Amino acid sequence: MKSFCKLILCSFLIGYVLMGVSGCQGNLNQNKDVSKIVSLLIDKKAFPSPPPPPPPGLSDSLFQVKSDSIMNSIDMDKWKNQKLIVVVDTLLEPLSSRVNVSLEQYDELIENLNMLLQTQSINIGDILEPRGVEIRSVSTDLDGRVDYRSIDMYLSISNIAFNKNKTSAALVYGESRGRLNGYASIVILKKIKGQWVIVVSKMLEIS
Repeated sequence: MKSFCKLILCSFLIGYVLMGVSGCQGNLNQNKDVSKIVSLLIDKKAFPSPPPPPPPGLSDSLFQVKSDSIMNSIDMDKWKNQKLIVVVDTLLEPLSSRVNVSLEQYDELIENLNMLLQTQSINIGDILEPRGVEIRSVSTDLDGRVDYRSIDMYLSISNIAFNKNKTSAALVYGESRGRLNGYASIVILKKIKGQWVIVVSKMLEIS
């Protein structure tokens, strides 16, 4: 009887350990997916702002002459070595308000995103830097706002909702290039042949 009880206990302990190992492996894989998704978003979204349109009343040819004059006054060799400074919020927080959009086959995934309550952190070192981009963590000024004086873009990403088999994901992506120059979008991704791909990006708000 004692031997039988020991056997049952050992079986229970082995099962518990295996469940723990499996859970840790699942979390590790999800963390890798999160880093890959954040890296993909930066690769697709981080690019210089387009030049402004010509001022009213200024012909295209005269505007081009003035633009060329400004560009010729710049040290182009020094300019080419400049990197786009992208600041990333390393805390992927749950949504502050519900996403009320319908994207048909992704509605369940969006509801999973709305239901997330936890915050996930990412390591800046796990994010792949695209060529010409320098990634930094958040820097704020004295009143707690993002300091835009020395950066080009500020990116914030919500915590990411996955489907059961981790082949689809949903998140809210926010991008700002100034205090009144930003937008937020709902983004849907799918894993295709082991690579994450953006399949839907729908703007939610703009400032």
